[in-house]
Amino acid sequence: MSEVRNGEIHIDSEDASGGSKEGVVRWVLLISILAAVLILSIIWMAGAFSQNEDESSATYEPATATEQGAIIGDTDSNLAADSMTDMADDSSVQDGLPVTENE
Repeated sequence: MSEVRNGEIHIDSEDASGGSKEGVVRWVLLISILAAVLILSIIWMAGAFSQNEDESSATYEPATATEQGAIIGDTDSNLAADSMTDMADDSSVQDGLPVTENE
């Protein structure tokens, strides 16, 4: 409500903002964050409990590179070695990578 005091117009903050000041947004954010954490935790735990023995004991072994730059275990390793040889014809090879000089 607005009122006139000493020739000045005073409007309370609720009328000036056009809305109520109940703090509902705070509760909506809190409940949303808790719901997201709960749902993601359930998804993570369900995946962990449904793992079998083979999946839980699996290890990761990164691929290693040979002298020619081909990856061991790669099915296209011969193709990679051939393309490196073709590139070496018109450029030099340094550390297994083709290097072309600018002219």
